[in-house]
Amino acid sequence: MRDTDSMYLYYRTDLWAEEAFWFIRNLTCSTTLLSTEEDCEKLVSIPKSEMNFYVAEPTREGKLYAVLPDGLLTNRLEPRDAVLVLDPYPKANLGHLLVVFFIDYGWSESKCHENNGKYLEDNSCISLAVRKHCLPRTMKSIWGVKLPNKYRYKECEINFFPHVHLIGESPSRKSQRLECRDDFEGFAPCPTFRPKHLSEKL
Repeated sequence: MRDTDSMYLYYRTDLWAEEAFWFIRNLTCSTTLLSTEEDCEKLVSIPKSEMNFYVAEPTREGKLYAVLPDGLLTNRLEPRDAVLVLDPYPKANLGHLLVVFFIDYGWSESKCHENNGKYLEDNSCISLAVRKHCLPRTMKSIWGVKLPNKYRYKECEINFFPHVHLIGESPSRKSQRLECRDDFEGFAPCPTFRPKHLSEKL
């Protein structure tokens, strides 16, 4: 990879990290589907300096799949260009709330909005990942929109890191592309009690 390519990649990932954090900071807790209202109010008060940032960045090897230990993350398995995870409670035991985002390139701004995403200045689309069946297809963009109370389910929470792997690879410890990054301004240092390349069992 040329130096100019790596610099562009860094800028792009930095942009995504900021957008993901500000999505959390600007949640409307009375209507969010991410968690209960009480848990949401705790979430939005957590400073960036206490959160860990994880990313599976784009690769020339191909697009990425993201799956959870208990099944598909979304209604259908779709390839993505990148996957982000913000861990607001890095010192807690596994099984706590995580906030997951998808990054897609090659989408028009209208397609991004149709898929409940936000179109960014680098022509990527960032969208919140929610468990399958939690977000109705007819729902408009969740970036700033209020959701009816009936869509606010504790069951919508993502509590385990997704396994992110290349299309054509089987999910395994070696194929996990998601890694903690602490080289972006403001986020907490990566944990030292487990490898940067996550090793949770599927």
